[in-house]
Amino acid sequence: MHIDYSAHSTWDECPAKWWERYVAKRVPKWPKGQRDDALCLGSLVHEGLRLWQERQIVEIPTSVIDEVTPTRECLSLAQELVYGYTRTYPQELWPLIRCEEPVVMPLVSPTQMEQNFGEVPLTLLAKIDSYFYVPEPTMIESGIPGIQWTLNPGWWIHEYKTKSPFISMPLYMQGWEMNMQASYQVLALSHKLREDGEDLHGRPVQGTLVNVLEKPRRHIPKRKCRSCTETYEFYTWVPTGSGEYACPVCGTRQKLTPLKTDIPTIPPAYYRLIVTRSPRELEAARRQILQVGQRMIAMEQNGLDSEPWNTKSCVNFQWKRACEYFGVHRNGTDSKEDSNYTDAIDYRGLVQLEGVI
Repeated sequence: MHIDYSAHSTWDECPAKWWERYVAKRVPKWPKGQRDDALCLGSLVHEGLRLWQERQIVEIPTSVIDEVTPTRECLSLAQELVYGYTRTYPQELWPLIRCEEPVVMPLVSPTQMEQNFGEVPLTLLAKIDSYFYVPEPTMIESGIPGIQWTLNPGWWIHEYKTKSPFISMPLYMQGWEMNMQASYQVLALSHKLREDGEDLHGRPVQGTLVNVLEKPRRHIPKRKCRSCTETYEFYTWVPTGSGEYACPVCGTRQKLTPLKTDIPTIPPAYYRLIVTRSPRELEAARRQILQVGQRMIAMEQNGLDSEPWNTKSCVNFQWKRACEYFGVHRNGTDSKEDSNYTDAIDYRGLVQLEGVI
């Protein structure tokens, strides 16, 4: 079994949700039509920055646009964020080393695995886009007024993240300090470098440099369809000439709240955060990942009802939405036979890895 940060986070949210995504491998179907969700925006920005890293071209690749089918506003926002980042940081201070495949490391020795987990291997997996080496203490601008960072000598992971302007920077920084993503990345990269023959006693993996692209504070008007219950950008609704608009997906006609015209816009902002992990923190994280992995293996073997469901996560009042499995789980069933769900794609690249683990 492979356990990565996304799977771990999903498990913490609710084991039943984890079971659907990673055992049953079922996910909700995307609504027909163009997308403007966070995953779509993140994919566009990620690929645009990858192209900038590799070829110094400021462009969103056509292949990813065709794949995620963004709305006009979503694509425009991605282009704005990528363009702004390349103008803010026109050249990196260090050469970046690309990681073409997910990085894996065994969580226990083969003997421990056989004694405690039977024949099921348990492997930590981390997606690392690139990393770099700092030979001496290096001071960098953070983009946050009054704050500068110093990178200690050693290896660093290079990470891009988009951020909502409505989340305060102090809270965002605290979130990174406590979440497990940096621990997964540092553990995995340390293992990879040791396998590559690096001496980590004098050149340790220090942590993650998080390059934050904060979205502009811009009001994008959206309206919710009363029939299909999905929310779509205002401009995609079709005027009917009768004072009503037709839903761009299901065609339901309804009146829409008029647009507001006096909402100010704040441009994008770009920050850099450093997230470090001490040896003690990494060992604690490794033990926690191992414990969660053991429970995952047991649930995979024993079924959906073998772990308590976290029903407090069924409805998120902060984001005003229900879990995507709310409908089927409300009745105590799963998504296997539900036509509203489809098979999940191999987003972690596990097909390519099966032969090398």
